[in-house]
Amino acid sequence: MDYAFVPHVSEWELAYRKAMDVRPSTVRYPKDSAAPGSMIKLTEFLAEMRSVALASSAADSLILCAHADDNAQLFTLLSDAHELQLKTEGRKVHVVLYEHLEQAVASGDINIPGPVVMPRPLDANGQPKQAFFHIKGCRIGHATPFLQKLKDALGGQVKITAPKYFHMLMSSDAKDDGAYEYMGHSFVVFSRTKVTDRKALIATFKGKNFKLIDGTTVPPGLWAIWVDKKFTKLRKRTITIDVTISPKVGKFALYGSSWGEFRHSLEKFTYRIPNGASRPTKRADRIALLRTQLGADPTFATTHAYPIYARYEHADLDEFMAARYWAFDIDKKNDELICVGTRHEYTCVMPSVIKQGKKLVLEKFNYYAYAGAGSVTDRLVESNTEFFAEV
Repeated sequence: MDYAFVPHVSEWELAYRKAMDVRPSTVRYPKDSAAPGSMIKLTEFLAEMRSVALASSAADSLILCAHADDNAQLFTLLSDAHELQLKTEGRKVHVVLYEHLEQAVASGDINIPGPVVMPRPLDANGQPKQAFFHIKGCRIGHATPFLQKLKDALGGQVKITAPKYFHMLMSSDAKDDGAYEYMGHSFVVFSRTKVTDRKALIATFKGKNFKLIDGTTVPPGLWAIWVDKKFTKLRKRTITIDVTISPKVGKFALYGSSWGEFRHSLEKFTYRIPNGASRPTKRADRIALLRTQLGADPTFATTHAYPIYARYEHADLDEFMAARYWAFDIDKKNDELICVGTRHEYTCVMPSVIKQGKKLVLEKFNYYAYAGAGSVTDRLVESNTEFFAEV
C-alpha cells in the first residue's frame, strides 16, 4: 500500500487530494474528516504512518504532494522546529531550505520510523521491494544536493524521486470528471531589468533553441503565440495549445485547450547587512560591500555542500551578482542595510509533448477518473528518468 500526504489546500493541492483518492492502492492523508490544521507537518504524517504500519505492515511508498521549485525550495512544513514562512502569490507558505534539512539531520525530527519501512513487503518474485519517497512538486528534481540531504534527514532507508519538470494536474472538462497528470516544459528567459520590446523577447526565446522531449526544436512560430501580449505585466496567463492525447483517455477526444501558461514574475533575493547607518551611501560602493559580505558568508562559500548561488544554477558568486539588479535601503529600526537583488523571469510552460507532423502529441500522462472506472496511472511513472530524478 502507498500512503500520500497532501497537507496544504492550494487549488493544485486540493486537486491532488482528489487524484490520490482514486490512485490504485493508495491511502491519502489527512482524511477529509480530520479537523482543519490537524495534520500539516511531516512529523505528524510520519507518526500516523507508524501507527498504521504497526497495525498492518510497512508501506510500499510514501508520497508527498507539495509545491516546489528548481531553486531547492520545498513548500511544506517539516516539524514544530520549522517555522520559516514566505509570502508568495498573496499568501503565506512554509518553505523548506537546505539549511532546514541540515537541522533535521542533526535533530532526527523527520527520520522515518522503522516500522513504516521495515520489514519490506515482497514483490511477485519474493524479493524485498525498494522503499520510495515520491515528491509530487515542480522541478525540484534538479536540486540533487537538496534531495540527497532530504534522504539523509528521512533516515536513508528510502530512495527519493522528484520531478525535473513542472508537475501539472489539469481537469479533464468543465464537469471535473477527472484530471490529467503530466510534466510541463519550463522554457525560461531571465533579464536583470524588465523587457519592454516584445519582438526582442520572442527573438530571445527563439535564440535559445529550446527542445521538446523528443529532441526536436520548439517550432519558431509558436513563440509569438505563447508570449503574452501584455508581457510587461507581472502575471500568469493561460496559453491555448492544441494537444493530441494518445491514446485517447478521458473526455478530451482529440484536442485539449488550456494546456500551457506564460508567466512573468520578479525573482527577489534579500540580504541584510548590520550597522546600516554607517555603511556606504553610493550604489557602487554598496554593491562592492555586498560582494564582500556574500563572499564571507559560509552559505556562499565554494566549499559549501550546496552554495546558494548554485541553487539558482549559477557557476559562482560573481555570476550570481551580475545576473541581478541590486537596490538598497536602510532599515532604521534594526540599523541594517537591506540589499535586494531582482531579475525578471519569463516562462513558457508547455506540456511534455512530442512532435508528429504538425501535431503536438502528449503520450506520457496519467489520468485520474474521479467517478467510476477509467483511471490510467502507468504511463507517467517515477522510474522514468527523463522526467524524474532519483537519489
